[in-house]
Amino acid sequence: MSIIKVKRGLAANLPTSGMNAGEFLFATDTGDLYICQSATVKILLARGTDLGLYLAKAQNLADLPNKATARTNLGVYSTTEVDQLLAGLRWKNPVKAATTANITLSGAMTVDGVALVAGDRVLVNAQTDQKTNGIYVVATGAWSRATDADSSAELLNAAVFVGQGTANADTAWVCTTDNISIGTSNVSFVQFAGSATYIGGYGIDIAGNNIDLNLDELGADTSIASADQIVFIDVSATGTARYKKITHANFLTSLGITSDTYMVKAHAAGVAGYLDDRTSGTEGIKKSLVVNDIVYSLYFSSLTDESNIDPNADMVAAYDASATTHRRASVNNLIANATVDGGSF
Repeated sequence: MSIIKVKRGLAANLPTSGMNAGEFLFATDTGDLYICQSATVKILLARGTDLGLYLAKAQNLADLPNKATARTNLGVYSTTEVDQLLAGLRWKNPVKAATTANITLSGAMTVDGVALVAGDRVLVNAQTDQKTNGIYVVATGAWSRATDADSSAELLNAAVFVGQGTANADTAWVCTTDNISIGTSNVSFVQFAGSATYIGGYGIDIAGNNIDLNLDELGADTSIASADQIVFIDVSATGTARYKKITHANFLTSLGITSDTYMVKAHAAGVAGYLDDRTSGTEGIKKSLVVNDIVYSLYFSSLTDESNIDPNADMVAAYDASATTHRRASVNNLIANATVDGGSF
């Protein structure tokens, strides 16, 4: 049986130099127990209390030389990590960059403005074949999935922080796919935190906390399909029911418009057509197209010549300048009120 020797004394008198690594020191007045690490360094092993000795513990994870080992052996987690676990997140080691487009998973390359080299971790989240999305380690040849995210269980609720990038620097992403089967299931990552959590998309501008529509970004279109959607506000409704969508065809129908091609019907039972097709000029009326207008004018050449006039029944159209209106007069009345060569007849 070996004998362990312990040097004792008041805490103020315990040596600060000349110690031997591995020897113990005990403060008789405080009950503290130390082990000497070197000639000048002693480490507190246990602290004395009225109830006896208890082991000294690290004040936080930063005090431990190996946090991963501490978590495994002692179940030690920070309050932030506990909150994240409660939120369903399973944090992975950070990545250097995150993809913004489909890439070939092989060789060194630049991703989101970041030059990647062998050994770098990268979040691949924009693949055309979504089955290949995930967390990878860059290699000179074919890339491989990171060892902490290469199984279905490890990808479930996997969260990762992106360190660099033009679009994705300082952002956090989480895998939102359930029941993952590597190589079979589509894998999706979405951004949930970071300095660029909100990014203005097409037609949306973001400035600080203000999010606004930017209609100038939208392209003009004169060809709209019936199935195209129109968003509007129903002022008679409240809450989320105020915001609705309707197809372009249904929107026109609700306004009583049966077509979106500028067509009309001459009457309810008529056939729809362009205005030019649905109108015509006859019996002294001529229809002409002038630039974008339809012009109707008198056209006497289209009238039938007549040599036998009924002076009482036949009518002549006239404009009454004093009344600024159009009138009609029988041939007899017209002649009776006419002055010919200075005389009346």
